[in-house]
Amino acid sequence: MNQDRITGTINKSECIHITQDEAKGINESLASFCLKNKIAFQKHFTGYHPWKRYPFYDGIWIYKRDASRFQQAYKTLEEQRRKEKDEESRRCKNRKRRESYTKNKIARIRDMPSDKRPLFAPVETESPFGIVEYPLGAYCPLCGSYFSPSGYLTYQTKWTKKLKWLANVITHSRHYHNRAYDDKWQTHGAPVSPDYDEEHRMAKHEANESAKMQLIHKATAYLVYHKIGLKEFRSLQETTEETLNEVKKRLK
Repeated sequence: MNQDRITGTINKSECIHITQDEAKGINESLASFCLKNKIAFQKHFTGYHPWKRYPFYDGIWIYKRDASRFQQAYKTLEEQRRKEKDEESRRCKNRKRRESYTKNKIARIRDMPSDKRPLFAPVETESPFGIVEYPLGAYCPLCGSYFSPSGYLTYQTKWTKKLKWLANVITHSRHYHNRAYDDKWQTHGAPVSPDYDEEHRMAKHEANESAKMQLIHKATAYLVYHKIGLKEFRSLQETTEETLNEVKKRLK
């Protein structure tokens, strides 16, 4: 006999036979279970396959003195599985509670006046596989809907929530409300010239300033309600004095 195996002929008066059916809670093989718990065992050989000649085993033999250790290990395994099941049940309840809260929040936001809706809010979306998800969306007061924000802009750690929202809305406006810019510069038909980079930078700057002006004039009430003003617009890149003067004039 060695530490993990019972060798030689089994003395049935000293050993007990355990089958896989008797230990239904053990998903792995009984041999693996005994090795893991350092219980000496021997597989119960029943014969060979008629033509492939590989052996058949039905359970294991262990020493009677190790039976209590086997039962204790089995109880520990059952207790661990019970805890895992309880934990999964708790996570499931919490997930359902969060989904219920999110659905109610979305319903409340839909009933809010358009100029008082939050800057960021969860949006109910469904994947092609039928899985309902609730990603965070940014509100566009120009089109009155929530859109998927830019990951790069949203995860700028040093930016305030208001600045992240403003940068996302201007980017959204440049691509979805200013079709002239998007059609010319975001397609494969964009003109190629030695000054392409500079031309694109100027066109992007003009589109951004146009989006800022449009936001200031058409979403004044929304910006005032959320206290978005000179500080946020000044923090954006290349904001012109003309735009800043318009902010001072309208967003007091």
